[in-house]
Amino acid sequence: MFKSKINLKTQNIRRVLIIRLSALGDIALNLPLLAALKAKGYYVGWVTQEDYAAILQDHPQLDQLYLIPWRKWQSPKVSLWQAVKAYFKIVKRLREDRYDLVIDAQGLFKSWIFTINANIPWHITTNDAREGATWLATHLVDLARDHHAKAVSLPKKFLSLLEPLGIFLGNNLNASECYPQLPTVNISTAFNDLHKPLVVIAPCTTRANKFWAQQNWLALIKKLPETWQLVFTGQSKDLEYLQKLARPQDMVLAGQTTLQELMGLMKLSQLVITVDSGSAHLAWALQKPKVIVIYTSTSCRTYDLDVAPIMQQHTDTLASWHQDNYWTFLDSHLPCQPCEKKRCPLAVDPPCCAYPREAEIIASVALQLVHLANP
Repeated sequence: MFKSKINLKTQNIRRVLIIRLSALGDIALNLPLLAALKAKGYYVGWVTQEDYAAILQDHPQLDQLYLIPWRKWQSPKVSLWQAVKAYFKIVKRLREDRYDLVIDAQGLFKSWIFTINANIPWHITTNDAREGATWLATHLVDLARDHHAKAVSLPKKFLSLLEPLGIFLGNNLNASECYPQLPTVNISTAFNDLHKPLVVIAPCTTRANKFWAQQNWLALIKKLPETWQLVFTGQSKDLEYLQKLARPQDMVLAGQTTLQELMGLMKLSQLVITVDSGSAHLAWALQKPKVIVIYTSTSCRTYDLDVAPIMQQHTDTLASWHQDNYWTFLDSHLPCQPCEKKRCPLAVDPPCCAYPREAEIIASVALQLVHLANP
């Protein structure tokens, strides 16, 4: 469970600081921590990098947000002295705000240095935190204690960080405590008067073995109605790949949207189709669009919070249904799937990227979202 001789329930803890600096998907998956703490009446602050400000800025459940210009500090234009001076200015704010407890959900040196220097008496992190981040922690939580850990959703595992506070959500999870609320965001009026279904497609991610095969994407996109407005999103480096997938009438916005604009675009859309990526986690957190997430080397149980059942077994493919809106697909055609490895040990071109077959995704779109073709 967790390791400590001190029972936090006996302590006068009112103010809790969450530290999760990066990345986009992990911040989204940790948002239920905020909702659960607020439901118990805690004052909650959050430390994160400036790059991800949009997902937490003006969040209705967040009392205080501390933004870290990490990328700026790493720039050669900023001297070491300037970075150190800026760092201690933020630390000074954290000390002045007098938090009773810090939850280090990052578990790395870059989060540990804020935890230690902020002079916060109680410190929760995971027992597998790296780079010395467990040093001086008062409570260590074992997120992988369950031998079925790969079948446990990531948000549910992260909620285990609350157990030292006596918050055990277990299998009786309340959707209002688990699903986060995000602030209203707006984007260009170019999409506001759109009179046809808007579908966001985000096929790119950081790891090669989490990509879905290009020929599968092409087959899927070919089957999508001409009446749908497809918008392809990604980073600037993804432009050439996205252009190969897009139809002449589609929009490719690689590197052209801020995080806030991407959130706004997703909230306006009727459907997001993506792979296991930050875009998938962001779409899940927004709750607005229907989402289809395609998994290759990682577990498709990312979002299952035990508030939604396994829907059905399709030959070799497991499809999970989540609150009517979230569909995840993982083909079990290969015995190694999902391996959860960062690199495929079997081949340069990971064989799992060919699965699930595009017909399975096409069938899901046709079954669940046929009304989008005739708005």
